[in-house]
Amino acid sequence: MEDGTKALDTKAASEICAFFHFWGMMVNKGYLPLWIFKSASGPSVVRLFHLLKPYIEERRKTNNHYYAIDFEYL
Repeated sequence: MEDGTKALDTKAASEICAFFHFWGMMVNKGYLPLWIFKSASGPSVVRLFHLLKPYIEERRKTNNHYYAIDFEYL
């Protein structure tokens, strides 16, 4: 990009969103305890969500209002 930052790899972003959406859905439905994400992986998941939030919001506007909703739940 012109400002010196790298462009978002949308394929990777989509795969990350799908991965954590699935795990969030498992927690939301009670198949996986939330405490698993209260370990060292928790802050990384939160950081990834905040990095991808603009991408997720854009996808929600154009494709699916519920895109990555369970990723957000985590």
